[in-house]
Amino acid sequence: MKSSFSEMNNTEMSKNPESIVNDIAKLQEEYYRQNNKNTFLKKTQKYDCANVISQQLDYRVLFEKTLYVLKYGEIYFDYTIFKTYIHPEIFDDFLEYVNKISFEYIDVIPEYTLHLNFQTLSISAFERYWPLVKRIMNQFPVTGNKMQKTYIYHTPTIVDHVMKVMHPFISHFRDKIVFYSKTESPEKITQLFTI
Repeated sequence: MKSSFSEMNNTEMSKNPESIVNDIAKLQEEYYRQNNKNTFLKKTQKYDCANVISQQLDYRVLFEKTLYVLKYGEIYFDYTIFKTYIHPEIFDDFLEYVNKISFEYIDVIPEYTLHLNFQTLSISAFERYWPLVKRIMNQFPVTGNKMQKTYIYHTPTIVDHVMKVMHPFISHFRDKIVFYSKTESPEKITQLFTI
């Protein structure tokens, strides 16, 4: 059983998954050419750059490239795309998108697996996005019954800090989380996308 949402995203992803990454890179390069990188106030500048990207590219398409159904029962989140465009002004829109995935896909299948690519996640980034993460976890709590495993790729060095902060939301399924190091992640992700 495949939902139309799953089929739509698989079709979208197969068009040219790298073109959006190239478009984002060009916009970032142009932004930082016009605005010198701040040593201080980095958070404000990162949000400003993300805002420019979300205005130049359709942020709904960016959502679809960030969080999607990879195949039946497998959901993939790509932080490397997420971090480039997300900012507080579109947090609510992203929550609506998460709700759509939950309502149209997760709620109608018996079980699923999460794949989270956290490549380049830093402590400052985690703190920057924590308000959104907390809202997602409160509005869409993960049940240990449906969620079979959560695989974390490119496990960040700040994983202990993240796990402490996330403890109230994940303690009931902590034993279902599998961490892959930065060295083993590329091969694991390649395998995930070729199966």
